[in-house]
Amino acid sequence: MTREKKIDENDEFRVMRESIVTLTSTLDLDEVLEYIVTDMRRVVPHDSALIMLVDNGHASIVQSDGFLGREVQSWLLNQRLSISETAELRQMEQTGKSLVVSTIPSEWYAERPRSMAALQSYVSTPICLKGKAIGFLYLFSKRARSFMEIHGERLLAFAEYAAIGIQNAQLYEKAQALAALEERQRLARELHDAVTQTLFSASIIAESLPRLWERKPEKVSTLLEQMHVLIRGASAEMRILLMELRPNSLFESQIDDLLKQLTRAIMGRTRIDVTFTAEGQQPVPPRLYHALYYIAQEALMNVAKHSHATQTMIVLRHEPGHIELMISDNGRGFDPEHIRREALGLNVMRERAEAVGAAFEIHSEVGQGTQVRMNWTEQDGKEPL
Repeated sequence: MTREKKIDENDEFRVMRESIVTLTSTLDLDEVLEYIVTDMRRVVPHDSALIMLVDNGHASIVQSDGFLGREVQSWLLNQRLSISETAELRQMEQTGKSLVVSTIPSEWYAERPRSMAALQSYVSTPICLKGKAIGFLYLFSKRARSFMEIHGERLLAFAEYAAIGIQNAQLYEKAQALAALEERQRLARELHDAVTQTLFSASIIAESLPRLWERKPEKVSTLLEQMHVLIRGASAEMRILLMELRPNSLFESQIDDLLKQLTRAIMGRTRIDVTFTAEGQQPVPPRLYHALYYIAQEALMNVAKHSHATQTMIVLRHEPGHIELMISDNGRGFDPEHIRREALGLNVMRERAEAVGAAFEIHSEVGQGTQVRMNWTEQDGKEPL
């Protein structure tokens, strides 16, 4: 009895069940495609395989298996077929059914690399989602009449699971791209609002200096100092925005230097007098950098936007087994019981602290200013996920 005649249904269901678990275990499209190629070997025996995905009415080969040689690999990567102008793709898209070619006709080889002449038969199926073809699967054999209708049915059933894995990964990619776009737009707004405005203020001062020198030379030094603060603040803003575009660069700097950059940035953006003090010589564990940096940034943004403060103090204490960050201001303060926590990013700061096993506290009273504090001790600290 040949393998084509007898199909073990229990084994088929087991393979399909395992495949759906595998294909939905990751949101990385490349990994999903690799899993599809691997699992197809168990679904229908074959010598080589292709996966095509559809984009704007065209199908391109995005994954292959069993094809050797630079010539054929190059040819596969350059294939982009119009579905409406490719008969078998159009047929599978319209019918939603598999296509079995028991013996490949001679004209099929005409425009393909010579190494593909070893292939004698193939079975293909559409990858459909809600009645629409989002891709195609192709399996090839070096033997003629290697595939039967039952193989087409099995491959079509497998394609239903493949469609779920592909859709999940594609939706995740779109979500990531949207998040990246929103982050770029946020940075662009901050660049415009902070850096551009600061540099504009500095340019106004620079334009007034020649006239002031002639009339009131004694005031020139004061304006020069203001212009120096503005330009230094704009430079700090630029470095901060560049670091946010490359989050890993946070680990390339000392945390003291990062907090100094934030200090200069807010001083250049506002009239608030900000002082930074670092106490202790113990190195800060790099795993705390993100939490310390973003909590300080969020707290300083609140000072600039809401506090009406004239002075702000940042203190970073790093002692053996203990790290403490404190940001305090002399602003108008607020009643923590009568303000939405999300309005000031309090939940975000608390979550960042808790992610590294640190305690987070905020103390504020109306008319008495605000103090934000993060405390980390070695016995409480933990590695972030």
